Amino acid sequence: QVQADSQTAGRPTSNLARSRRTRFLWLAAAAAILLSAAAWTYLARFHSDSWYQNSRLTRIPGSDLFSTGVLSADGQYIAYVRMSPDGNRSLNLRFLAAPRAIELVPAALVAYNALAFSADGTYLYYVSRPVKPGVPFALYRIPVLGGRGQKLADDVSGKIAVAPDGQSIALVRRRDGEGTLSILPADGTGERELLRRRADYPFQTIEWAPGSREIFFVETQGSVDADCRIFAVRREGGPPRLVAN
Repeated sequence: QVQADSQTAGRPTSNLARSRRTRFLWLAAAAAILLSAAAWTYLARFHSDSWYQNSRLTRIPGSDLFSTGVLSADGQYIAYVRMSPDGNRSLNLRFLAAPRAIELVPAALVAYNALAFSADGTYLYYVSRPVKPGVPFALYRIPVLGGRGQKLADDVSGKIAVAPDGQSIALVRRRDGEGTLSILPADGTGERELLRRRADYPFQTIEWAPGSREIFFVETQGSVDADCRIFAVRREGGPPRLVAN
């Protein structure tokens, strides 16, 4: 829920501000379509028309609150964070055809920032940190059938994305208006910084292209009324190319 500033609520919006806001909304919609295209293309390889015709909505049972959910590429599993009334959070996995969920990480005073399945669906990657002053987020992975979480990288404060070929993970770090985009092999060894950007809101969204050769990202300069821009950078590195602004 967004509330208007009490000092600006009720003021008439200028044509210029309205035009900029409209442009921002169109660009945001374009970004969403662009960054969703890879996922839809990937899913289309594995499902026939009958799969879509027979699809259904599935409600996760329980009375607790849920957040930060992600669906596996084959549409069989959903991972999500469950928030208990005492403020603790647990990481859970549900096979949609089964009646019960598996608790992968027990409830604790932990904050979660991002979830992503591995390309083959055998691992779940997640970004989390204990809710304590000065403790940064870190990237972990855990087998979907249960086991101990393995830390792969420290200070991962932004988004993550798994390459469709399953070989690499793109991850984002942000600090003082600067963001870095890095590539990490799936086993957590040999991280390589790909790109560093100075912006008010760098790397707001990241997504791999279907062929795993490029990574798309969105950045914004200034306030919410400012323009957002969509870039693509090659897996091997080099200067990013502007896709839309």
